[in-house]
Order: sequence, then structure tokens, then C-alpha cells
Amino acid sequence: MRGASKSISRKAGHRSVLPLLAAIFVWSCNPSGADRSEYVDGDTSSTIHLQPYKKKNLTETDTMYNALPHLAVKDQCNSYYLKSSYFLEAKNYSAAMLYADSLLRIIQNNGLESKYAEFYGKAHFIKGDIFMASNDYNSAFQYYYEGKKDIEVTHDTCMYADYASRLANVCYKQANYLEAAHYFKEVFDDIGHCTYDKFMKFNKQQANLDNIALCYEKYGMNDSAIIYFHYALDYIAKNEKQYPDKAKSIEISRGIIYGNLATTYYKTGNLEDAENLFKKSISINTQKGYANNDAQLTQLKLADLYLKTGRLSDAQQVLQQTKSALDTTPSKLQFRQNIAARLDQLQSEYYSHMHNPEVANSYLNAYVTLKDSIDESSKKLVSTDFNKEFENLENKYAFAVLKKNDQQTTLYLYISLIVGAMGVTITVLVWLSGKKLRKLNRKITTQNAEMQTALSALEQSQEENTRMMKIVSHDLRSPINGIISIATMMVDGANTEEEKEMARMIKASGTSAIEFIDDLLMVNSALKEMKTEPVDMAPLIQHCVEILQLKAKEKQQEIILKTEEVSLNINPQKIWRVVSNLITNAIKFSPVGSIIFVIMEVKPGWLVIEVKDRGIGIPSDLKNEMFKMFTGAMRLGTSGEQSFGLGLAISMQIVKAHNGKLWFESVPGQGTSFFVELPLDAAKIRG
Repeated sequence: MRGASKSISRKAGHRSVLPLLAAIFVWSCNPSGADRSEYVDGDTSSTIHLQPYKKKNLTETDTMYNALPHLAVKDQCNSYYLKSSYFLEAKNYSAAMLYADSLLRIIQNNGLESKYAEFYGKAHFIKGDIFMASNDYNSAFQYYYEGKKDIEVTHDTCMYADYASRLANVCYKQANYLEAAHYFKEVFDDIGHCTYDKFMKFNKQQANLDNIALCYEKYGMNDSAIIYFHYALDYIAKNEKQYPDKAKSIEISRGIIYGNLATTYYKTGNLEDAENLFKKSISINTQKGYANNDAQLTQLKLADLYLKTGRLSDAQQVLQQTKSALDTTPSKLQFRQNIAARLDQLQSEYYSHMHNPEVANSYLNAYVTLKDSIDESSKKLVSTDFNKEFENLENKYAFAVLKKNDQQTTLYLYISLIVGAMGVTITVLVWLSGKKLRKLNRKITTQNAEMQTALSALEQSQEENTRMMKIVSHDLRSPINGIISIATMMVDGANTEEEKEMARMIKASGTSAIEFIDDLLMVNSALKEMKTEPVDMAPLIQHCVEILQLKAKEKQQEIILKTEEVSLNINPQKIWRVVSNLITNAIKFSPVGSIIFVIMEVKPGWLVIEVKDRGIGIPSDLKNEMFKMFTGAMRLGTSGEQSFGLGLAISMQIVKAHNGKLWFESVPGQGTSFFVELPLDAAKIRG
């Protein structure tokens, strides 16, 4: 695996401080054990799976248990667990709930919560899965929390893998890709110590490597993604000879990884390798009994590549093949909706290239309608604050423990009073002391209740504001993105230069509106969830520059980058936001054809990132306004670009949260240099 195991590790004792969140998804797979793709608006993601309990297994289990004259409690527990798992996989939620409840009652009635903590935890997880599938998140959280408490006493590595996998799935669904990658690595490490069936362990491990790569690809760390996709392929090649009877399942997995790796190559501009791997993936998984749904996803990506490179006839041929497969291949409703939406979007692009705006617009309308429906169905899950929900449950649990302790304390007080009655003096003193203490306790309790009420009101107000901001941003994004898409087609299909210019103005206005919404959201989230991790700074800055080079080229500008190898403990998403904002400003306020320098230097105790331009500079009367929120120091860029006055204020918040400094030096008419200074602390510097 070329050293993969060295990079897949975690700090000792990390399990004890895992965040209390997990919308737990059922580990399942198709009979071949390899269909692990999930389509999300044109993207694929992988999840880890346990071998499901088939009907045949269930019948054999019933036959075996029915033959026993006296069924032990443990055998009953195992039987009910197998049945609840089977019916959950079959989506027969009422039957699954019945057996899960029966399993819980057996354990509770016999006082075996500690002895059979593994079954107890699994039963709670299954009930949580059922409520999650029914979108009853409050009930789901309650049972996940109970399951989490149960497995803590088992110290079972395999059950920790179950838990970490659920966390990884939630983070991935909510686009927290680096955190998802972290948990998938934990799963990989835990499964390595599990006593699973050998092929099951092999299948999980290659899927986990693929999962990690997908997370990095979604986050934009394409080099890391490519490395882990190759880890997955090498892992398969190294171990597949041990399972000659599983050749089909292994080939399906390899085909899925080919398609995912091709997607990354496509994003990095390696179109030749991307096309070849797309075709290899499709060739494998279009076979009968293979991962046909994954093949449909890959066909759409290949069609997109053909459209982007002007191979219109090839694109239309692939789109027709995908449409035919969608009509004839069984699949889940949500998957079919996602495929159909992406298919409509690509058909719209195709007819736009063919200068047929009427047909293109009809496909675009169909895509927007389907996309809105899909977004609405997933909005509640994506917007749910799992950390907050589990924190509430933790507080309730702590309150119950305190209440129980208070009852015990009261009992001890009564005993002390009875014993104290033997001496008149002691009795009087205890009574007086008790009276004063009770009065003081009532006063403290009242004050605490008032403070808690005020705090809860403030927290609720903040949550409502944040939730309203997310709702507004979503409702604004959908129509604005529709406007941008239509404006793009109008530019391509315009008959006169005047029409093109008007369409470009519409598109530019829509893009500015999206950027403004992003800035508003950052005002609420800049300092939230400040989780840090060791990050190699050079690839992070280089990735930021690569993305913005395209924007610079629009003004015939060049970005020159100089970095050093250093690792810092930071929040990568937020520091990326700071550097991106500074480079974007340099592009915006620099003339056409100029040069922008991005320099990263390691100095004693600090890492300094400088973004230097030769632009219009900052006038003296605006220098004290630059880092203020909603400042009036807003100017148009050298090409008329819009400025909202939020980016630098948000950047200052982020840098201060990292105990760093942000400042600038500027000469009007000659240029500006912005400096970000971050403490090295325990940073690792590689020579």
C-alpha cells in the first residue's frame, strides 16, 4: 500500500473526546458486495458496508434456534438482532422496530445491560437508523446517544468502527470533507484490528481507501485524492489472489475506483487519462449483474467531458445510452431522480451548443424542477446541527445524574438528623444550619434558573438567526444560479454583440450576488467550529493559487508563488478563505497585465504569508476602515468589479482566532502588500 498505514492513524485516547454527533446510516451492500456509489447532483460518494443478512440466512438461523430445547438469553438476543438487521436492510421498518424492541426488553427484563452491552448498543443504533430513515431526527438522536453510551463500556474496536463510519457518512453528507476523511481513516485503522471474515475485511478496507480519496477530491486536494485512489487499487491488486471465488465483486470495486480516479484526473485537466479510465469503468460495470447504477454515473461524467471538449456527437451518444439504461435498470427513487436531473442538465448544455435554445431551455426547466425537489428533501438533514442535538442529550443525562445524586444527598441528611437527635445541642445546630442552607440553596437555584433562561433565550435567538440566514441563502441561491445558467446560454446563443454584452452583465451580476451571499454566511460562521489539525501549508496555498489563476488570466494577470515546506496546526478551510480573499482583492484592484506575488516564509516563531500587488493602492483616508465589518470603504475594481466590504473583516476574525496577525502596507498608485502572520508553536518544518 505504499505506506498508507503510516498515514492512517490517530492520537491516543481520541475516542474519549469524539464529538457527540452521528446521523447513522445503515451499513449495507448489494448481493455482489460492491455497489457503494451514491449520486448527489452529479457527484459520487462511497460508504462502508456490512454484508447483509439474506432471507436464506434468516431461515437457517430460525431452523437452528427452533431445534434447541431451551433457548438461552444470549441466543434469543442474537436471533432478534439478526432479524432486526435483516428487516432494516429490507426497509421493512415496522418489523425491524418490533425485533429491536424485543431485543431491548429481553436485556432490560433480565438486568443484562452491562453484560450484553454490545447487543444493547446495536439495538439502540438500529432504532436510531429506523427513525433517521423516517426523518424523525429527534428520536434518532436519542437512540444514537444511548447506543454511543452502551458501546463505550465494551472497548470493542469493531463497534468503534461502526460508530466512526456513521460519523464519516454524516460529515460527508454535510460537505465537511476533511472531517469525513479523518473518520474514514479511523475506520480503516479500527477494522485492521477486527476479527471480521477475511474477505469482508478486505472489501471494507479497499472501500475505505476509496472513501478517503473521495473526501480529498471533494475538498479540492486532488493530489492527495489521486494518491489514495492508487492506494485502493494497489490494495486490491496485492490481495485479490486470495479470493479467486470473489473475482466479480473485486472487479466491480475496481471499476468504481477507476471512475472516481477519472473524475479527479478530469478536474486536474488530465483529460486523456480521465477519458480512458471512464471508459474502463463503464466497460466493467455495464455488464449484467455488475454495478450498473455506478456505470450510469460514470457515463454522465464522460458525456460532460465530451461536451466540454466540443465532441458533441460523442456526448449525445453517451447521453442516449444513459437514458436507455435509466429506463431499463432497476434503481432507488432518489438515485433515479438524481440521474434524471443531471441528464436533463447535460442535455440542456448539449442543445445550447447546438444553438437550439428552445429545447435547451425545456431541459433546463426540467433540471431546475428536479433539483429543487432533491434539495428540499435533503435540506433538513444538511442543516441539522448534530453537535447541538447531542450536546442537549448530554446535558439532560448530566441533569438526571445530578438529580439522583441530590436524592442520595437528601437521604444522607435525614440520617444525619436522626443521629444528631441524640444530643439536643447538636440537633438544634444542625436544624439551624440546615434552614440557612436551604434558604441559600433556594436563592441560588432561583438565580441559576433565571440565568439559564436568559442564556437559553440568547442561544435560541442566535440559532434562529443562523437558521434563517441559511434558509435565505438557499432560497436566493437557487433562482440566482438559474439566472447564471440561462445567462451563460444567452451568451453562447446571442446573435449580436449587444445581446452578448447584456447577457454577460446579467451573468456578472448573478455571480456578484452569489459572492455577497457567501460573505454574509461567513459573518455568522467565521469563528464557529474552530477545529484545527496539522496541515501542510505549501499544498494548501498552492491549491488556492491554482484556482485563482483562472480568474487572474481573465485580466491577463500572472500570480507568482513562492512557498516553503511547513506544517501548521490550523483550520484549513478558514485559512484557505483568508488567502483566497487576499488574492482575489489583489486581482480585483490590479490593472490588466500586472503581476501578483504570493510569498510564504518561515521566520523565528512565525509563518508569514504575503500577498503583494502593483495595483491602485489604498488611500490614507481609508486605511483605518479596511478591517471594519460593513465598512463604507468599498471601491470598484480596476475592471469595475463589485466589492461588498466584508471579506477583510472576516479574514481578520479568522486570523485572530488562530492567535495570528493581519495587516497591510500600501502606497497609493504603486501597490499594496497584505501580511498574514501565524504562530508556528509546535509546527513541523521539513528541510
